[in-house]
Amino acid sequence: RTISDRGGSMLSPGVASVRWEDRFYPMKIRKAGPTLLAGEITHPLSSLVYVIDEIQSIKERHGLKLGIKGLMVDAATVLSMPMYLTDERKRWKFMSILPVVNEITLVGLKAGGRPYGFGIWNTFYFRDVHGEEKVREMKELKRTLDPRDIMNPGKMYQIKTRYGIPLWGTLYRVMTFFLGAMRYF
Repeated sequence: RTISDRGGSMLSPGVASVRWEDRFYPMKIRKAGPTLLAGEITHPLSSLVYVIDEIQSIKERHGLKLGIKGLMVDAATVLSMPMYLTDERKRWKFMSILPVVNEITLVGLKAGGRPYGFGIWNTFYFRDVHGEEKVREMKELKRTLDPRDIMNPGKMYQIKTRYGIPLWGTLYRVMTFFLGAMRYF
């Protein structure tokens, strides 16, 4: 199938040239505000309308300046990167809007997708995506390849605070709920 089979059309050479030159500048929205936060989710192409509608609802619910960068991963999968502006200099407001990243991730999971990566923000969804057996296998592989835990320590299976206290998924979700509620006070 071609793009035209799906109702698409060829861009003019001028527009295509500008888009091509901008391909390495996906966070252009960053210029509009002091702080940019982003979610990254992969999901089936068939759920694209659902994802965009849900992200639009999040944008409206929180009154955000938000844009979405989308990329085709393969013929059936999209990487959606909703990015929104905030201001980290306004500490309480900034902290109250951090949980939007989790809302975006949950949209991806409900759409049959997953977080794009598993760093600090998405560690808590690791088991949801891969299941308990796969997590055990991956932990064993990590212990074999990195017995001293020097490669990306504490980011794949569990997060620790700066004081070395483990932060488990349930506590993380409760904390982000309360952070999100802060904007109402």
